[in-house]
Amino acid sequence: MLQDCTSDKRELQLNVETIDFAFTNSGRSSETKQITLTNKFPFPVRVDWTLLKVMDKTTGKMVTNPFNV
Repeated sequence: MLQDCTSDKRELQLNVETIDFAFTNSGRSSETKQITLTNKFPFPVRVDWTLLKVMDKTTGKMVTNPFNV
């Protein structure tokens, strides 16, 4: 059974269902987002944010994502 990321039954629980950093024009930063991750494990958990590669529409090749987290 799949559980929602905000479910109280999860060991790692987010306070939001989806993370949307919203579009921003080139050279500007998105607005700050406050995200709470609740850890119910009896040990610390490390979280790393990873952005997947994206396809460059002009070359058709997969390239490093131009966005940062």
